[in-house]
Amino acid sequence: MSNNETLCFCEVISVEKCVGIVKEIDKLGRIVIPKDFRDRLKLGKEVEVVLTKAGILIRSVEYELTKKENK
Repeated sequence: MSNNETLCFCEVISVEKCVGIVKEIDKLGRIVIPKDFRDRLKLGKEVEVVLTKAGILIRSVEYELTKKENK
């Protein structure tokens, strides 16, 4: 991936500036999202992981709550 693609991707998701960090993937396939990133993006306990042409996108899960009608 070139620097131009990275900058373009960052502009699309409205990030003030691109912030990157290299993280190791453990043998179970996990990575740790830095606390600063989680705080900035207000990530909760669950995230959505999306595979894109540019890479992997991790974002907050937004639930639409609906009220069940009693029958």
